[in-house]
Amino acid sequence: MIPYVQSFEAIESVTAVDPLTVKVRLKRPFAAFLTTMAMFPASIVSPTAVKKYEGEFWKHPVGTGPFQFDSWNVNQQLTLLSFDDHWRGRPEIDGVIFLPVGESAVRVKQLLRGEIDIADNLPPAEIDSLAKNPHVIVQEKAGMNTGYLTMNNDKAPLDDQRIREAIWCAIDRDQLIKSAYSGHATKAVTLVPPTLWGSHTDLTDREYDPEKAKQLLAAAAADGVPTPIRLQLFVMTDPRPYMQQPRQTAIFIKDSLAKVGIETEIVTNENSQHFRRMTRGEHQLGLAGWTADMPDPDNFLYTLLDLDNINDVGGNNMSRYRNQKVHDLLAQAKVEMNQETRAELYRAAQEQIFADAPLVPLVHTSVRNVQSDAVSGYLLHPSSLNRLRLSKLAK
Repeated sequence: MIPYVQSFEAIESVTAVDPLTVKVRLKRPFAAFLTTMAMFPASIVSPTAVKKYEGEFWKHPVGTGPFQFDSWNVNQQLTLLSFDDHWRGRPEIDGVIFLPVGESAVRVKQLLRGEIDIADNLPPAEIDSLAKNPHVIVQEKAGMNTGYLTMNNDKAPLDDQRIREAIWCAIDRDQLIKSAYSGHATKAVTLVPPTLWGSHTDLTDREYDPEKAKQLLAAAAADGVPTPIRLQLFVMTDPRPYMQQPRQTAIFIKDSLAKVGIETEIVTNENSQHFRRMTRGEHQLGLAGWTADMPDPDNFLYTLLDLDNINDVGGNNMSRYRNQKVHDLLAQAKVEMNQETRAELYRAAQEQIFADAPLVPLVHTSVRNVQSDAVSGYLLHPSSLNRLRLSKLAK
């Protein structure tokens, strides 16, 4: 992943000062280093196990968490056991079993039958229905995420800013939130969620305005943009925290664009293939999103919109947006150690990004989960990570 790759590249040396202290010297300033190293992928692991298993370490993980790896039947079941000697003390529960179940309806039935204790990533309507059950607890808090419509700026007619702005104005995001998120989201204007410092909350949005969209399309057509405009819209099969009903969202966008004269073909791929194809730039339009790896605007703006991150092997700038001013602002923010100055740089970058409209920010979703009333102490995390150390299960 981009953030900790940057951190590793910035490291000049690592020295053990004592058994509990490590000294890290960087080659260059990197303002987000500490927050990056606080990410879960940067957790300390056993050097003995790494040497023993080498490339197979991922099958035999040994770390410093409150649970220890027990067994993993890929795509069927992952089992963790509580670690008796954890430095914070043994967790209250004996262990955790993760069961990947693709169908949300099946997960709901498993929860109601008492076969599972927690279900996540359920459609909003399912959660609203379960909330009426006295034996079910629904948790909700504002998340650190963004769902957006990416537009491939390398492909005509999306290389024309007027077309991109027209698409923005054609989508009623307030209505999208009602229909695809059951109201449990807020309208996005920038990629940086308002729960994160550095979000430019004072940007004046492009409001839903189909007539303006038609005018922009007509102006582009008068300058030679071929009409009618026909676009492909890539959509993933399975929900994500920021895209809880991808198929419904895609149909909503398709219908919205049809009203202003843009024809859209929906192309569906399973999730990994969906993002792989968009990374390679095969799409014109595509549903995408991001959940914070770390609480820093760099994780959204640089990762998703910097020209450094355009490539065919994992670059997350799927809009293929290139703006030297934005790149310079983001580069300066990387080495600026004063947070308020950094915030000003990020606000300036967001203003330029908004003006260029390389993508359409759609929503910032609430993080929600459903659990049995036998579970207590489970703290919902705004990044959608599972934190189960303090959880208890009534017997």
